[in-house]
Amino acid sequence: MNRSDIVKVVYALLLSLLFWLLNALSGTYTSDSKVEIAYNSKIVDGNGVSNQLPKEVKVYYQDIGRTILWNNIKNNFKAIAIDLSSDVSYLTN
Repeated sequence: MNRSDIVKVVYALLLSLLFWLLNALSGTYTSDSKVEIAYNSKIVDGNGVSNQLPKEVKVYYQDIGRTILWNNIKNNFKAIAIDLSSDVSYLTN
Protein backbone atom coordinates (compact mmCIF):
# COMPACT_ATOMS: atom_id res chain seq x y z
CA MET A 1 0.00 0.00 0.00
CA ASN A 2 1.59 3.28 -1.05
CA ARG A 3 1.13 6.80 0.32
CA SER A 4 -1.64 7.83 -2.10
CA ASP A 5 -3.70 4.77 -1.11
CA ILE A 6 -3.39 5.70 2.57
CA VAL A 7 -4.50 9.27 1.81
CA LYS A 8 -7.53 7.95 -0.10
CA VAL A 9 -8.49 5.68 2.82
CA VAL A 10 -8.15 8.55 5.29
CA TYR A 11 -10.33 10.80 3.09
CA ALA A 12 -12.93 8.05 2.78
CA LEU A 13 -12.97 7.57 6.56
CA LEU A 14 -13.32 11.30 7.18
CA LEU A 15 -16.14 11.54 4.65
CA SER A 16 -17.95 8.58 6.18
CA LEU A 17 -17.48 10.12 9.65
CA LEU A 18 -19.04 13.37 8.40
CA PHE A 19 -22.06 11.56 6.95
CA TRP A 20 -22.46 9.50 10.12
CA LEU A 21 -22.34 12.65 12.27
CA LEU A 22 -24.93 14.44 10.10
CA ASN A 23 -27.19 11.39 10.29
CA ALA A 24 -26.79 11.06 14.06
CA LEU A 25 -27.50 14.76 14.63
CA SER A 26 -30.70 14.63 12.58
CA GLY A 27 -32.49 12.84 15.42
CA THR A 28 -34.46 14.50 18.22
CA TYR A 29 -32.71 14.86 21.57
CA THR A 30 -33.43 16.41 24.95
CA SER A 31 -30.89 18.73 26.51
CA ASP A 32 -30.59 21.20 29.35
CA SER A 33 -28.94 24.56 29.76
CA LYS A 34 -28.57 27.16 32.49
CA VAL A 35 -30.13 30.54 31.72
CA GLU A 36 -29.47 33.67 33.77
CA ILE A 37 -32.34 35.70 35.20
CA ALA A 38 -32.25 39.50 35.07
CA TYR A 39 -34.63 41.19 37.52
CA ASN A 40 -35.96 44.65 36.68
CA SER A 41 -37.23 45.96 40.00
CA LYS A 42 -37.07 48.69 42.57
CA ILE A 43 -37.57 46.25 45.43
CA VAL A 44 -35.17 46.64 48.31
CA ASP A 45 -34.08 43.61 50.32
CA GLY A 46 -36.62 42.61 52.93
CA ASN A 47 -39.46 44.56 51.33
CA GLY A 48 -41.77 42.25 49.38
CA VAL A 49 -39.46 39.30 48.78
CA SER A 50 -38.82 36.97 51.69
CA ASN A 51 -36.40 34.56 50.00
CA GLN A 52 -33.28 35.00 47.89
CA LEU A 53 -34.26 35.17 44.23
CA PRO A 54 -32.48 32.68 41.94
CA LYS A 55 -29.72 34.00 39.68
CA GLU A 56 -30.26 31.30 37.05
CA VAL A 57 -32.63 28.49 36.09
CA LYS A 58 -32.05 25.19 34.37
CA VAL A 59 -34.11 24.87 31.20
CA TYR A 60 -34.84 21.53 29.55
CA TYR A 61 -35.65 21.56 25.84
CA GLN A 62 -36.10 19.14 22.96
CA ASP A 63 -34.83 19.76 19.44
CA ILE A 64 -32.85 18.14 16.65
CA GLY A 65 -29.23 17.38 17.43
CA ARG A 66 -27.72 19.96 15.07
CA THR A 67 -29.64 22.79 16.75
CA ILE A 68 -28.68 21.62 20.24
CA LEU A 69 -25.03 21.36 19.24
CA TRP A 70 -25.10 24.83 17.65
CA ASN A 71 -26.82 26.36 20.72
CA ASN A 72 -24.20 24.82 23.02
CA ILE A 73 -21.33 26.09 20.85
CA LYS A 74 -22.70 29.63 20.50
CA ASN A 75 -24.24 29.77 24.01
CA ASN A 76 -27.38 31.11 22.36
CA PHE A 77 -29.40 31.58 25.53
CA LYS A 78 -30.05 35.16 26.62
CA ALA A 79 -31.00 36.21 30.12
CA ILE A 80 -34.67 36.00 31.06
CA ALA A 81 -35.92 39.46 32.07
CA ILE A 82 -38.47 39.51 34.90
CA ASP A 83 -40.08 42.83 35.84
CA LEU A 84 -40.97 42.90 39.54
CA SER A 85 -41.40 46.65 39.85
CA SER A 86 -45.11 46.89 39.01
CA ASP A 87 -46.91 44.27 41.13
CA VAL A 88 -45.31 41.86 43.56
CA SER A 89 -48.48 40.73 45.33
CA TYR A 90 -48.28 37.33 43.60
CA LEU A 91 -44.98 36.64 45.41
CA THR A 92 -46.57 36.62 48.88
CA ASN A 93 -49.13 34.20 50.27
